Amino acid sequence: MPTPSLLQVEDVTVAVAGAPILEGVSLSLEPGDRLGLTGPSGLGKTSLLRVIAGLDPISGTVRLRGQAPEDLGWPAYRRRVVLISQR
Repeated sequence: MPTPSLLQVEDVTVAVAGAPILEGVSLSLEPGDRLGLTGPSGLGKTSLLRVIAGLDPISGTVRLRGQAPEDLGWPAYRRRVVLISQR
């Protein structure tokens, strides 16, 4: 059985007041991978990071080493995934 990805985001959709900010976002990161999120303000970069950190509700799936945050338990997940704001 193959080793699960370090981070897997599948078909994530985030909506605010019923308006989608992100729709159908998927990505997979392996150990050692780097990913840069760039673009103008308002495109959903921070929203995606908040979703990965487990701070915002979503439609879709986020997995850390094959486990969803609920499977790990929120305290254990939050010890492994942290969002640090630039402010």
